[in-house]
Amino acid sequence: MESLKNMIEEINERTKKEVEKEYDEWYQQVKKIINKIYEETLAKINEINEETKRKIEYSKNIIITLAEMENKNAKLNLINNYIDKIINEALLKIKNEKNIQLYNKALEKYVDEAIEAIGEEIVIFCNEEDYDFVMNYLQKRIPKKTFEIIKSNPSKYGGIIATNKEKTIILNNTIEARLNRLKDYIRKELGKILIGE
Repeated sequence: MESLKNMIEEINERTKKEVEKEYDEWYQQVKKIINKIYEETLAKINEINEETKRKIEYSKNIIITLAEMENKNAKLNLINNYIDKIINEALLKIKNEKNIQLYNKALEKYVDEAIEAIGEEIVIFCNEEDYDFVMNYLQKRIPKKTFEIIKSNPSKYGGIIATNKEKTIILNNTIEARLNRLKDYIRKELGKILIGE
């Protein structure tokens, strides 16, 4: 019995490491996309800055103030456009190059986060093609069957939405929602770097 317990713990540990490795690989791919777009953004911002310097030299006091405001707005728009581009490219890459093993590991992670946040009395909304996988995984995680799974296609890229039975707690763990949460972070960090705010 003890050896079975040790074997289960070893399998769990090995599976956890594999999940972490695959998640890290996915994260590195997304990070490469972000870095590429970030470099493009910096080049465009440098072009905008050079144009703004010429305007400032030509104009004087009032026009200088307007050019600075225009520059700041152009940077903000460029940042927003490139962040949207990053997210859209990441979503397209996820959709076009869907690695089913990596995706299933991510689904397990999303379900685990939902159980941790909400508890075992949980309602999961998932895409039809994910239903069987999520059902099997939940049956392993929550043998008492205190959960409910609803096929509702909450996302065209995948993931889940989880709530408690009363629907007072909602956790949106769709891929789009996770990337959009990342979008706010990227915007904030780029703003600090490029605009100094």
